[in-house]
Amino acid sequence: MTVSSPTEAPADLVQVFRRHVGKMFLVFALVFAAVFAYYFVAKRLYTSEARIFIRLGRETVGLDPTATTNQVIAVQDARENEVNSVQQLILSRTVAEEVVDAIGVDAILESSPEGGILSRLNGLVPVTPDNPRDAAILKFQKRLRVQSAERSSVITMTYQGASAELSSNVLAAVLASARKTHLRINRIDGSDVFFAEQCEQWKREVSRLEEARCIFKNASGVSSFAQQRELQLNHIATLKIALLENEAQVQSAEAKLAKQESVLSAEPEHLVITKVSDMPNTAAQGMRQQLYSVQLKEAELLAKYTPENVLVKQVRQELGEANRALKQVTPLTQVTEGMNQVRQELRAAMLNQKTTVAGLKAKSDALRSEVALTESEMKTLNEQEPRVEQLTNELELAQASYRSYYLKHEQARIDRALSNGSISNLNILQPPSGSRIPTWPQPLPTLALGLVLGLVASVVAAMTAEYRRPVEQSATRLPAPLSSHRPAHAPTNGTTIRY
Repeated sequence: MTVSSPTEAPADLVQVFRRHVGKMFLVFALVFAAVFAYYFVAKRLYTSEARIFIRLGRETVGLDPTATTNQVIAVQDARENEVNSVQQLILSRTVAEEVVDAIGVDAILESSPEGGILSRLNGLVPVTPDNPRDAAILKFQKRLRVQSAERSSVITMTYQGASAELSSNVLAAVLASARKTHLRINRIDGSDVFFAEQCEQWKREVSRLEEARCIFKNASGVSSFAQQRELQLNHIATLKIALLENEAQVQSAEAKLAKQESVLSAEPEHLVITKVSDMPNTAAQGMRQQLYSVQLKEAELLAKYTPENVLVKQVRQELGEANRALKQVTPLTQVTEGMNQVRQELRAAMLNQKTTVAGLKAKSDALRSEVALTESEMKTLNEQEPRVEQLTNELELAQASYRSYYLKHEQARIDRALSNGSISNLNILQPPSGSRIPTWPQPLPTLALGLVLGLVASVVAAMTAEYRRPVEQSATRLPAPLSSHRPAHAPTNGTTIRY
């Protein structure tokens, strides 16, 4: 048994590498040559890159017309959600199917028309279902990479293909399909047709209500109930004022007529016209005539004023003075009798007054009839107004609904036109690149990998060869017999004993 310290292990490992340096070099050369050969025979892949910018557009801040038919609740949606939604849309199978159908299954699979060895083996012994389209979709999804930077509205897409033209065409198809799908999912199908039907329906309803209101107004003969009511009220007020004034005139005329009848009843039908004694006395007749005039004047004043009026009192005072003066006049001796002219005048005035009173009463009756007729028309107007207001309210509601649906129909039409014109908020920031420098396999990483694999394989080969060395070679290196005495300076810790 021999004892060795841990510091002897690197020396032993170096001895192992020295003994098997030929094998290590051979294994390293084979592995490195295999990797180098793979680099030259491997299929070259070309990467195309495209970027899209998601700007604020109608898909972000606008609502579909069908979403605003009822009460609208504000929903806060972060821009990150929109970016993630677009990213998931690009990665969807719908886009993958459209791209595969647009580019072609054979172009995506990068296979020849007659097929390769795996295709022939799969045809002889089918291990997987023979569906090239699904295989092309899976291959497309594996090679497509979609990434978005944090707090950014830019999405980066990359695709690796067998040629630069293929990769660029695939990304172009992805962009076209993504924009088309994004427009489709942000628009509700059939909304423009729905709003067009609603517009036409409410347009017919507005026409019907307008015709019904026009017919009712023509039948009632009123165009504006508010103006007509104001005119009727003013007319009624004018008639009532005229009626009151006429009633006052009737009362005045009747009072005057009554006074005339009273005076007429007091007047004799015949009067002494001439009474001659010694000499004619004309003063008495003049005074009597003046007395009659004063009496008539008193009657007229009493018809207009009360007995306490100053004018009436003055007239009565003159009447008293005239009576006293008349009493002092001595009667005439010669008397001539004749018709009382005052009575005749009073009778004529009374007849005229009766005519005036009858005319005023007839006017009052006419005014009362006109007031009653106007009030009846006012009542009919009040009864007709609710129906007109009902038709007007229904018409206003129908017009409001028609305007609302017309605006939504116009918005839906604009959305449809924008969609048909492929106008979207997905803008191409960077079109698909067409670099002809292959991105796989890369020379430096591949050679570095071959170098690392060769070193590891050579070390493993040396250790394996050392482990499988013949037993007789190791037997010649048996340890010396054990000594009965341990050396004075033998290590006590960290020793290795070999047999």
